[in-house]
Amino acid sequence: MNPNPAIRGAILYSLAVTEELAGDPVRACRFLRQSLRVRPDNNPTQAKLDALGCDDPDADR
Repeated sequence: MNPNPAIRGAILYSLAVTEELAGDPVRACRFLRQSLRVRPDNNPTQAKLDALGCDDPDADR
């Protein structure tokens, strides 16, 4: 089962926050970029991505 984009994006964002709190910003950035791919105009996700300093948008493709 594949959730709709809004739900999938929210799940990926939550995983990013979990990884950030666990001390793994690289994995957090990966989940944030995945979240933005399914919800491209999500401002909170973009803000979190910018705040973490996630540099390479192609790193996890």
